[in-house]
Parts: sequence; C-alpha cells; structure tokens
Amino acid sequence: MSRLTKGLILVVEFLLFTICYGQDAKPVNFDYSNHNARVLDEICRELNETNEPLFILARLGDGETNPLINEARLKQVFSEQKHCLAWRNHILARGEKVKGYGGLELYLHGKIIGFLVAQRGCYLAYDSEDCNLKNPIIKKGKLNRLRFCQLG
Repeated sequence: MSRLTKGLILVVEFLLFTICYGQDAKPVNFDYSNHNARVLDEICRELNETNEPLFILARLGDGETNPLINEARLKQVFSEQKHCLAWRNHILARGEKVKGYGGLELYLHGKIIGFLVAQRGCYLAYDSEDCNLKNPIIKKGKLNRLRFCQLG
C-alpha cells in the first residue's frame, strides 16, 4: 500500500470519526493515543522525504475555551523529543474552534496530512500508557504542567 493511500486512510478515519461523533456523544473505546501514534508514524515517513516546512494549526474542540490549551499542545509537540516533529522547520498557528475534538492539524505542501486528537482539555498522548492521556491542561484555573512519563 502506498504512502498516499495510507495517508488518505488516516484522514478518512479521522473525518468519519468527527462526523459520526457529535458534541454529546463519546466514541466507544476510541483510543486517542493509538490514533496519534499511527498518524505520527505516517507523517514521519512522509517528512523524511522533504525539506518543506510543516504547518501546524491548533484547534480547540467542544467544551474548550481557554487559548492556553492550544498554546500548551503546540509547545508539547516540540518539547517531546520522541517523534520527528521536534526537529522540523515549522509554522505554528491557532485556528477557529471546531465541533468535536480539538487537537493539531498538520499540513505539508498545502495539504492536510494528519490530525492529532486530544481528549477535551487534555494534552496529547502517543501510547495507551502515556501519563498525559487524561492530564488536564488547565486545572483549578491554572496551567497544569505537562508530565514527562517513565514508560516501559
């Protein structure tokens, strides 16, 4: 299966996910961390073949109002050295609020190549044992720091 086909499957998977699950409904057994890990694997393969800058657009989702949430997610992507995004030339931006889940949209060559999903108000997670899976960004009105996990 070609990279383009795999990339399209990931985008279609996310689009179906966002269309099928509205504001009040929660997907049954949706694994944010495994979705993000698969998206990052595909993106890293694609990024290895180009020197183009990566455009990252942070979007708040339903129930998220504090702009610190977007800023924290953008900082998180580049503070963690466990994936290829940390070493890329990049352009960061905040976008309009979206219906459904918030997260980061990733664009290359002017086309969307992936979406990293976060639970409402939480940091991004990349595997099911990630301590940030349900770590809220804002806690009691203050910024709750990103945890650096000891995995495996």
